[in-house]
Amino acid sequence: MTHFHIRFLKKICNDTGHECVTCQGEFLVENTSAGLALEEAEAAFCELRKTDRWDMFADTAEIRITGGREGFAPRLAGVGHPKSQAI
Repeated sequence: MTHFHIRFLKKICNDTGHECVTCQGEFLVENTSAGLALEEAEAAFCELRKTDRWDMFADTAEIRITGGREGFAPRLAGVGHPKSQAI
């Protein structure tokens, strides 16, 4: 199986009116395809945010193939998350 690093990103304006991109959450998912990995990450993001629509918190999802899970812990912006394993 392949490891996918998935980040949920949101475009916001800073105090000077310039746009920047912020990461609202990131997950490492092991799956056979990027599509299935994205579905897993979307479900996990929604569960952590207690919502049924991840796009309420992020504009887009970025998917990258990664070498493994060493030193990786899923993160959700603004929320301490103790899990250190893939979803």
